[in-house]
Amino acid sequence: MILKDIIVRLSVGVVAILLVSATVGFLWLRTSLPGLSETVTVRGLGSPVEIIHDANGIPHILADSAHDAYMSL
Repeated sequence: MILKDIIVRLSVGVVAILLVSATVGFLWLRTSLPGLSETVTVRGLGSPVEIIHDANGIPHILADSAHDAYMSL
């Protein structure tokens, strides 16, 4: 019975650590994403570039040249 209690407590502890780690990792990664309504100035662009997101959150780059699109990517 004592061995069973130890295994259960270790299992619960491992699951708790995994849940906390996953939550912290998710929140940390989420803060690294750029804002959807930010304005950023980038040197080297020939003209203004607009990055819009559709209803599914997929970004679309609207640029006058391929160079500006690649720089914005």
